[in-house]
Amino acid sequence: YKAKGIRLDSGDLAYLSIEARKFFRAIEKEFGVCGFGDMTITASNDINEETLDALNKQ
Repeated sequence: YKAKGIRLDSGDLAYLSIEARKFFRAIEKEFGVCGFGDMTITASNDINEETLDALNKQ
């Protein structure tokens, strides 16, 4: 089994994705897990064009 990433489904998706990326990079650095900091973060919720635009601006 090899982790591919995470899915965020609710909450402040922009904030949570930034914090998750920081966490992944810290784990990669601390434990030497090559590529862990680049894992996929997928957002799913009631996402539409307006939501995507707002997330990109953050």
